[in-house]
Amino acid sequence: MLTTKLRNDSRGATAILWALCALPVMVLVAAALDFSDRETAGRHLKSATDSAAIAAARFAIEFDADEAAIKAAAKKNFEENVRSMAGGVGLVPIVTIDEDNGITVFATYDKPTTMLGLAGISKLKVKARSTAAFQTGSEIEAVLVVDNSFSMNGARMTQLRAAADQFLDEVLEDDSGRVKIGVVPFNNYVNIGTGNAGASWLKLASNYSKNESLCYLNVSDTEAAGCTLAPSCSSDYACTDYVCPTGVNVAYDCTNQMLNFTWYGCVESRPVPLDISDEDYGDEQEVARMNYDPWGCRNEILPLTAKRADIDSHFEALVAEGDTYLATGLSWGIKVLSSQAPFSEGAEEVAFAARGGRKVMIIMSDGENTRSINDWGSGRDHWGQDISGANARTKAACDYAKEEDIEVYSIAFGVSDSTMIDILEDCASGIEQFYDADNASELMSAFEDIGKAFRDIALIE
Repeated sequence: MLTTKLRNDSRGATAILWALCALPVMVLVAAALDFSDRETAGRHLKSATDSAAIAAARFAIEFDADEAAIKAAAKKNFEENVRSMAGGVGLVPIVTIDEDNGITVFATYDKPTTMLGLAGISKLKVKARSTAAFQTGSEIEAVLVVDNSFSMNGARMTQLRAAADQFLDEVLEDDSGRVKIGVVPFNNYVNIGTGNAGASWLKLASNYSKNESLCYLNVSDTEAAGCTLAPSCSSDYACTDYVCPTGVNVAYDCTNQMLNFTWYGCVESRPVPLDISDEDYGDEQEVARMNYDPWGCRNEILPLTAKRADIDSHFEALVAEGDTYLATGLSWGIKVLSSQAPFSEGAEEVAFAARGGRKVMIIMSDGENTRSINDWGSGRDHWGQDISGANARTKAACDYAKEEDIEVYSIAFGVSDSTMIDILEDCASGIEQFYDADNASELMSAFEDIGKAFRDIALIE
């Protein structure tokens, strides 16, 4: 009986058999964990090479860097991204640069295993390769809102033309029509073009004549009375004013003349908040500003176009005159990008955004607001002196542009007023979109950098 019992009791053998089978099962489970860890490490490594390749490409275009500097930038970015990865410290990527195929970052390392060591496998190879290249960018509609007040006269206007030329070199590299550019010159007015006479959205008065007294400064009599010039910036064109002894006034010569008023293209403001918006033209039309000469209103808006020659000619024709009211330039920049009247050359917004299109405004000013809306009942001209009110409307126009999904870049060109620098900085879509250019070289760099930002960088591997 005992022999039979021993012969039939197989429980110990089964336990031994399970023990023998469990070991390879455990190794396989551990191996799966090791391979899973390698996959995770591979994703981390690929993320690091992706980031390094893109960073190097951006560095190359932003700084026009040489090969050594580009490789150094790639390695620095890679090291920052793998520092927190187990086994990442000390990894050195291989960076190759090909003008036709982009910038490639390759990295590899041996990841230690855990249980696979029981099978004699102590390391698993992890590799990652990324290539970033410049590609034809998105469709872009951009408007250059540029200050052409009197303070831009002379060298500054020449410097603006050169900077705009550099910008156009960056963005209009082909004839595909992928990029369209508009220009809005502004001082304290904007000229929308007399070709819009008769438009349903414009209120235009008939020509008329009026007898008015015109006064001009008599310099010789003023100086003979003991008045002397002193620094002042009460307006763009009067950065010096005469200061007279007590009881003495500046001398003027005045004459009555019959003046013929017509429309040269300038517009006043609609009521707040419509002064900055692109809507409700059925309720409130734009108002044509009648004048007896075209002074301060010579340069028309250039609607969106892909024709480089038209844009170049427009900048060459700019005349610096008048004071400064930034809000009117911003508001018409928004309208130039619009798909509806007054300017309807822009692509329909929803469909344009759906296919990756970008609407961009670049505003450049060389000084603070010196004029504001002057709401005197029957009109809203821009000869007011409520500077805080002008600043508030400028901020509102910036906010409205961004609410309309317009990317805003802003450039302060030689601006000394801290309030206006802050306004322009806040106006930009982000801190990287604001440029404080103190001189011509920095203005050139600002326009060049913005142009380069229009070029897309894509991972192709």
